[in-house]
Amino acid sequence: MFTKKSLGQDLYALALKSGNREKAKEIALSKEYLWQNVILESKQLLGALGVPYIESPASAESQCACLVKQGIANYSNSQDFDSLLFGCPSLLQNLSKSLRRKVQGKWTYNKVTPFHTNLSKNLKRLKINQFQLVDIGLLIGTDYFSGIKGIGPKKALTYIKKHLQVENIIR
Repeated sequence: MFTKKSLGQDLYALALKSGNREKAKEIALSKEYLWQNVILESKQLLGALGVPYIESPASAESQCACLVKQGIANYSNSQDFDSLLFGCPSLLQNLSKSLRRKVQGKWTYNKVTPFHTNLSKNLKRLKINQFQLVDIGLLIGTDYFSGIKGIGPKKALTYIKKHLQVENIIR
């Protein structure tokens, strides 16, 4: 039986053997090929350094939000805003040593600036509550739901402020 890891290694070896260096490079740099090794090596490194770590059984963003809400962690770090939908009080984005982020699907990088989002301050500023923020996420889309075509953040906020909840918009 093939795992993603062994299949990726086999495809890489086959591409090299056939002389298709471009395909081999594409496979070697793909998330599927690298991801399992990155996770395993990260766990081994943390263990060797005596650094405790947590493996989330489901969404890491929900797990991190829970840790911050309970005061076990001060911040959650994620590139998207789904953590806020899980109620994460304090979100950090764009944390990287190089202050650069790879452009998806390209061989280029963008400069990034670390950014902090405080959930309660933003809910107050927008004059909405946590449930309404989740409804906005449903309208515009999240990692788990594609959203409604034609509705972006501004329109979703306007709808939620006017109708209070997503169920009233759909009716």
